[in-house]
Amino acid sequence: MHEVILISKNAEKDSWDGEGKKSFQVLPRVGEFIELEIDHIGYMYKVVAIIHPGEPDEYPVDIYVVKLGQSIDVLRDLFENS
Repeated sequence: MHEVILISKNAEKDSWDGEGKKSFQVLPRVGEFIELEIDHIGYMYKVVAIIHPGEPDEYPVDIYVVKLGQSIDVLRDLFENS
């Protein structure tokens, strides 16, 4: 299990916000989508950067993500436009 510090940005905003620590079995890669649940609603994020301050097993990894919207809406758009 890898502990990460998640830093997110809404597409409409210029600032980045810390989302706290999260745990991942496998670290996501840049360009991949991840889903996080907030207040029982799934939101889709795109990973845009990963910063490794040292060994992932010893130090938390910083993962920068951009919030794309509610998962159901993002998936619908992906399938309709592909």
